[in-house]
Amino acid sequence: MPHRKSPGALAPRLAGASDYPGEPWKAEFTNWQVTGPEQTLRLRVAGPGSVRVEAAAADCSYSGAWSPLAGFFPGGFAQVAQEPGAAVSVRYSCLHPHSLWLWTRLGAHEGSASVEIDGQPAGIFSAHLAPETAVNTRRRLAAQLPPGSHTVRLVSGSGRPFCFAGIEVAVESDPPGPPPAQNWMT
Repeated sequence: MPHRKSPGALAPRLAGASDYPGEPWKAEFTNWQVTGPEQTLRLRVAGPGSVRVEAAAADCSYSGAWSPLAGFFPGGFAQVAQEPGAAVSVRYSCLHPHSLWLWTRLGAHEGSASVEIDGQPAGIFSAHLAPETAVNTRRRLAAQLPPGSHTVRLVSGSGRPFCFAGIEVAVESDPPGPPPAQNWMT
């Protein structure tokens, strides 16, 4: 499986290889400044009430030609549409307002899919990324959906493969605080 060739990148273990034993390292970043509106600067994470539906979940319904692909995806694999019109529908429920994210693969040879949310067209998602090698990632499909049950339908729209590894329903939250200090003497 191709991997990103950049410092600090994470990649799955190579077939037949042993775990990398690791070694101490240090990085120093100087003269960095982050500016902008507070709402833009604030780190948000998927907090309590968030939902993840992986490609193998019973809540995913497939039609058309799909092939499994093992890799560095949630649950360890994804499904890849092999023809235009191949579709996946995903049902989920969330008790809070949320954003909707797609786990997928981007790359020079990746295709696209039309997106429907609750039966309404929500645009075209393109997984084409040139000239990069394939990158497993998460991309936002919708910024703000109301609480309740929803159905997302993705339909492959090109002759190129479209990779579906799952969805993440993110209830935005502040990052959790640091863990409490441990006192090993008690």
